[in-house]
Amino acid sequence: SGVSFPTYASDHSGFTPGSYNPSPAIVEPIPEIVYQPWQKSELKLDLPRLFASERADFQNDSVNGPQKIGIHRDIPFSMMGNIAPKLTWHRYKGGIVAYATISSPEAKSVRAQLDIILPANSELVFYGLDVQDERNALDSLSSTHKRLEEKRFWTPPAHGENIGIEIRLARSSEISKLQISLLKVGHRFRSTIGIDGPALELECDNHSDASCGVNNGVIDADTVDSTVKLTWEDADYSYLCSGVLMNVDDGPDVYRPYVLTAGHCISNESEANSLVVHWFYESTSCDSTTTSSEFTQTFGGADVLESRTEEDMTLLELERDAPEGAYFAGWTTSDVTFGTGVNGAHHPDGVLKKYFTGTSQGSQTVQVCYDEEQEDCFTLVEGIRVRLGEGAAEGGSSGSGLFEEVSGEEVLVGILSATNEGCTNQITFFGRFENFYPHITTWFDPIIDDTEPDDPDTPPEDDHGDTPESATVLALGEMTEGEIETSGDVDVFEITISRRGVLTVYTEGSTDTEGRIYNSDNTFEESDDDSGEGWNFQIEVNIEPGTYYIEVSGWDDSTGQYELYSSFVATDDHGDDQETATEISSSATSWNYDTPGKINIEDDVDVFEIETKHHSRITVYTEGSTDTVGSLKYENGELAEENDDSTVENKNFHISETFDSGIYYLFVEGRLEETEEDEEEDEDAGEYQLKVVITTE
Repeated sequence: SGVSFPTYASDHSGFTPGSYNPSPAIVEPIPEIVYQPWQKSELKLDLPRLFASERADFQNDSVNGPQKIGIHRDIPFSMMGNIAPKLTWHRYKGGIVAYATISSPEAKSVRAQLDIILPANSELVFYGLDVQDERNALDSLSSTHKRLEEKRFWTPPAHGENIGIEIRLARSSEISKLQISLLKVGHRFRSTIGIDGPALELECDNHSDASCGVNNGVIDADTVDSTVKLTWEDADYSYLCSGVLMNVDDGPDVYRPYVLTAGHCISNESEANSLVVHWFYESTSCDSTTTSSEFTQTFGGADVLESRTEEDMTLLELERDAPEGAYFAGWTTSDVTFGTGVNGAHHPDGVLKKYFTGTSQGSQTVQVCYDEEQEDCFTLVEGIRVRLGEGAAEGGSSGSGLFEEVSGEEVLVGILSATNEGCTNQITFFGRFENFYPHITTWFDPIIDDTEPDDPDTPPEDDHGDTPESATVLALGEMTEGEIETSGDVDVFEITISRRGVLTVYTEGSTDTEGRIYNSDNTFEESDDDSGEGWNFQIEVNIEPGTYYIEVSGWDDSTGQYELYSSFVATDDHGDDQETATEISSSATSWNYDTPGKINIEDDVDVFEIETKHHSRITVYTEGSTDTVGSLKYENGELAEENDDSTVENKNFHISETFDSGIYYLFVEGRLEETEEDEEEDEDAGEYQLKVVITTE
């Protein structure tokens, strides 16, 4: 039979001791907000109170899996699109500044998912409002010199119903380059600072504060300090789990922020990108309800290094450092023998940190199920079976560590995956770190190069390939380090562009660089020497969708290090395929959408993604002088409806048909008109106005 998650639910002999982070993490300070008494000029993006259907959706979902703490709310039609033109700007000593606030009534905390394009030298500062209506900066995001930053991301969560955004630009001419679009609002039923009141009533009454366990000598303070609370977003909800900060012996004073948690909590990059880590979320003393003054949060998300269902484990690397005083847990890959005393710390239901103790009862392979019907399950292979003596696992406990004492130190041996129901003498199952370890040796046991130094006459190893076949794939918008090791060395990078637009690439640094951009068949080429700062190259060029190669070399016999930057601004107003389609959606039963388009008639297509929440009539058509053709397709690409001319006189297409709720794609193309008129008129492109009307029948 299956068991539920805590949310209701071969000896390698490896050993690494734990270690404290002795010094503050190196982080950029959060700037203070410029805010003055301009409250009336804040752009207010206020959502309505939760609908009954939203509350029901949150409450009726499966009780198994990671602990759900919030719901994602759709954006009203009036709030869709770029908010930059709606902002009110003020001058300040560093440029211009504007403000927007996002509100979801009755939320204990709130965050927002945004699509942004930031001009160079611009900055967003996210802030919350306290009970005195004071604005307190939470985090910031800035664009680097000479490039645009394009990014979809989640803001940090703010306590209460509101989160604010301060937008700073260097000059007013940059306003037209700014884009901020609100995609979703995360309405959470948990506070960011632990003030949740009776909402946090635990199912079990046999929990004890972690500080009590430390005082009683049943769990080490180190084990407690390595345990963290994790909150994040998936496609529809906000969740929480526990996790453990792990130590890796990479040398003295090297502290990489690796966090281990359950695979059923976080398993993909989309979830990890929204991760918030809550450090030292524990009581000041035994049985106290006061949160420790050391409590802090880090934002910025994480990368998924490895995730496996067999052990139900995920290894994350945080984008930001652990705070001062965080403990990096030691670990062992030795087997856990039957009858061994074990313990751990966790955040059941997200409350202040608790502890548990128990006894290992050997190995057991079990079915772990998301649903009470045991139809949606996975197999936890050779899990560590533990009977708890003190404490109990509940929602939010998933991902917490199982520790045993080795050589006088508590070290990690497993990660909490599932439990049988009940509170007293609860049976719990932990993923076995011993079995997960072989899959993470790249990070936990890197190969150490102990060979003799290279002969000085031996050419240095090249950091990037010299040909398109060996090119380094370039991440658009990210900085990539490189080095011209020898005279004549060439570094080649590959980049793929999916839209028409302007591509900008350049280097920074003291090395005199030359740059060249070309495509695979050499039908396109641009090069530059010193158009950038100093002796750096900079190329800005209009390009079509495709794969391009960027070649970096040193001018004459120049060698040295450089930083390569790239940015892209789309000039095609709408995407050419389903992946890059312009999204159109609303939770309303009936709604309209109106947008202009410009199409290159011979080789362009504009694609729109239309999502309906209800069984509706979809009516789509264009207006204007351009002869258009419309094709409406299902999500799988199958043609649903197609139309060329609505009438003999009207060259615009018109489609109107009833469909079930779902996602549909509209393809708009243009046609050249046959005419005997003077052909000097430019017919390369045509403008149109797209109309979308959704009505529930």
